[in-house]
Amino acid sequence: MRFCTLLSCGFVTGCQSIRRIGVRSLADPLPINTPDEGMGRIAFLLLALFAEMERTFTAERAAHARIVAEAAARQIGRPIAHPEDKIEYARLLKAQGDSLGA
Repeated sequence: MRFCTLLSCGFVTGCQSIRRIGVRSLADPLPINTPDEGMGRIAFLLLALFAEMERTFTAERAAHARIVAEAAARQIGRPIAHPEDKIEYARLLKAQGDSLGA
């Protein structure tokens, strides 16, 4: 028996109905390993729906946080490792054949 991963609700439903692919929940004891299990299939589809909703809400929250940070002129993402003047100084030393550690 082949198993689908949960990518989206529509993909998994299509896998189950068209190709007769079974899905097994490792975390929950849901009887969804056969396409004839009606209640297990409904429970599985609800779990898939909630997972997709949570993924959407997480992306929306992250986008909102980025907009708020940009409006407050805060840096977004990874902090800068070295200031720009130190990078320019290192480039100047490299062009002269020296190194920063020497």
